[in-house]
Amino acid sequence: MKLTFNIFSFLLISQLSFSQIKTEKSSLEYTTIELESEYFTDQKRTIKIALPKEYDNSKKYPVLYTLDGNTLFDLASNYVAQLSKLTIENDYDYATDVIPQTIVVGIFHNDRGYETTPNFSKYPNADETIYLEGSEKLKNFLFEDVIPYINSTYNTSGYNSIIGHSNTAHFVMCLPIQNNNPFNGIISLSLSGESENFKSRIKSYLAVNDKTNIFIGYGTKDFGFNEFAIYLKGEVTKDNLKISEFNANHLEMPAISLIQGLKFIFKQYRNIDDFYTESKKESFDIKQYLELYKTKNKKRIWN
Repeated sequence: MKLTFNIFSFLLISQLSFSQIKTEKSSLEYTTIELESEYFTDQKRTIKIALPKEYDNSKKYPVLYTLDGNTLFDLASNYVAQLSKLTIENDYDYATDVIPQTIVVGIFHNDRGYETTPNFSKYPNADETIYLEGSEKLKNFLFEDVIPYINSTYNTSGYNSIIGHSNTAHFVMCLPIQNNNPFNGIISLSLSGESENFKSRIKSYLAVNDKTNIFIGYGTKDFGFNEFAIYLKGEVTKDNLKISEFNANHLEMPAISLIQGLKFIFKQYRNIDDFYTESKKESFDIKQYLELYKTKNKKRIWN
């Protein structure tokens, strides 16, 4: 009976030039790195890296990148640590982690406005998924500097996800349309539509996208940053797209919505949608179900 209770409890909670600076401790451990890049000359670019507590050189890990590192890195790292925590109850070797152990990388901006201002053109039929000068440099820095550095330094599985909020929500929403996009998961919070050209392009992409898990979160009190998501919610339905509403304003959105975004982009990791149906069958065996549950949906990308 206690095992059954624990299960239901779980279900309800459903080559670059660089210098390593130091490993710091707060509520989590992370390493701060400064990278030099040809895309931002005469600048040191700061990134922070939080490894899983149980990081093992013999295993491979997905990587979660977050823009706006000064506000989102600690939040994302702590949420990932909690959601991927391995909790073993009594003598039963059944983990209750809902997302895989994940490396978290925070990208810090030297000039956020220059690097992330959306390209909302005044010209008819303009393609606003083409980045402005600063955003193009940031994209190239990510694609050609940061990701190769992480892949060459740590054991990565090839499953990359990225988080953006407000300006950076627009930035990450345009990434899947770029050539050689390396991201399999997108979390876009407080995404502004702003123009009909942009709305049309994103809607068309989402309607045919079968490769990327995309989570779009919007707040009921996030005025000016929720109209596009509300519109999309009624226009596009896909298994790998989730658009969710939260009772939040602009600044509250990341803290309130990010857990749901993380669970969605890793939704293939723990697929327990059939538990209710299976449990009603006369032949249902809970121990057998749990044995299957441990392995059936863990894809190679997770380890």
